[in-house]
Amino acid sequence: MKTSIPQHISHLIYLHDCVIIPGFGGFVGSKISARIHTKTGEITPPTKQILFNKNLKNNDGLLVAYIAEKEGITNKESTTLLEEYVLELNEKLKKSKILRIKKIGLFVISEEENIIFTQDNSINYSLDVFGMTHIYSQKEENTRTTNKKIKQNIQTIKINPVFTKQMLKVAAIIIPLFALSYLSISQQNNINTIYLQMANLNPFFTSKNNIEVKTHILDEKTQVDKINKNNKDIKENISALIENKKFYIIGGAFSNKKNADKLNEKINAWHYNGEIIKCGDIFRVSYNSFDNKEDALRALSDIRKENSSAWILTN
Repeated sequence: MKTSIPQHISHLIYLHDCVIIPGFGGFVGSKISARIHTKTGEITPPTKQILFNKNLKNNDGLLVAYIAEKEGITNKESTTLLEEYVLELNEKLKKSKILRIKKIGLFVISEEENIIFTQDNSINYSLDVFGMTHIYSQKEENTRTTNKKIKQNIQTIKINPVFTKQMLKVAAIIIPLFALSYLSISQQNNINTIYLQMANLNPFFTSKNNIEVKTHILDEKTQVDKINKNNKDIKENISALIENKKFYIIGGAFSNKKNADKLNEKINAWHYNGEIIKCGDIFRVSYNSFDNKEDALRALSDIRKENSSAWILTN
């Protein structure tokens, strides 16, 4: 084979929310939204959580058709390869009680003979954020840098016996001034008031001193502007990554369109909004479609009472 079966499975998990290995089980994906850790500033991009369902063993044709297409073989040959692979998986799992499928995850049989699956978190199967990794908010870094500069500026003020009283007045004004300029530029009226107070402290503050202090404050305000802009850009980028998709509840998949038409007629007769979705040589029959995953999951719960093999397709 040009590509191993685990690699084919991994590629399909990127593209679909349900990938079934006939005779072994199915992988069901669900989207996890981006998160920001308030203390560390770490931003975790959206990801796809993969769960394993050992009851999803029926051949929906997706994996067979994909391997056949990519390897340039017939569906019959692809089915034979899959059967041999599944036999090998089951034997390994039964013998050693543990099995790892590369790039997908780890399977362990518990004392109660249940299969426990742990996803390989080194791979993010969400195509919306393909290649993105954990990052840290620039706000945290800029905040530390600004705090350091403020402390350095405060430490440069030396106590001179000649101007002790004046220095105390200046310190009482400058310290809250730095805090105001750091917290938000929305406090412009307060800052202007402090300018006037500082200007009245003659002769200690000459025109030159006033200019230097104002210049420093403008620099601090510029840094605040950059922090706010960076935060806004991060939020906009995260929002842009979360796109609306269509979610279909699939009742069956066929390589023969006539069979798909028959099931579609039955589904419509049962008062569903039946629809056929073509993907390569496979015809999938949908009960209904939804604009958000939550509605699709609720509907899937009801439909599985009639068809336990129903699953969700994202398109």
